[in-house]
Amino acid sequence: MTVNNKHYPILFLHTKSGNDPKGLGLRDDMLVRACDFRSALDKAAGGKGKANYIFLGDLNTMGMHYEYVSGKDISAEVEIEKLKKMTARYKMRVLAKDSPASWWNGPESSLPPSNLDHVIAANHLKFTKFGDAEVSALGWPKEASPAKQGQWIEKYSDHALLYFEVQEA
Repeated sequence: MTVNNKHYPILFLHTKSGNDPKGLGLRDDMLVRACDFRSALDKAAGGKGKANYIFLGDLNTMGMHYEYVSGKDISAEVEIEKLKKMTARYKMRVLAKDSPASWWNGPESSLPPSNLDHVIAANHLKFTKFGDAEVSALGWPKEASPAKQGQWIEKYSDHALLYFEVQEA
């Protein structure tokens, strides 16, 4: 996007699903590449740390189950903390959402609501606040009951809409 002659490169990303080692490894590789892309954007923007870079999407932060060795599992929460540390090295941050769960298969599913979708942005960018969060998870997370959430999921998507407003850089 370009606003008032300022460029805001946005990368929409859907990383590998799967809680096996292959899924986690491919996600890691894809996320490192998304972060590394910032250096090319910074160069095009005139210097280190200048790009108004944002990447977001279904990052499938579901952790890893290591079937063959007990005690080697990685929880989704640990994977998200790892993502936060990695993006910090690139002077970026994972934006807080007003609802951590952004994916759910609905009330009939045995899978719980999960924190799979994220927005990552350059540290210097400012965002409108939704309470304490910079991203509002709209759609099924805003519905009042599991039945209403299930109806929304059935009609639209099992993913929430990630809504955010960038304040001009």
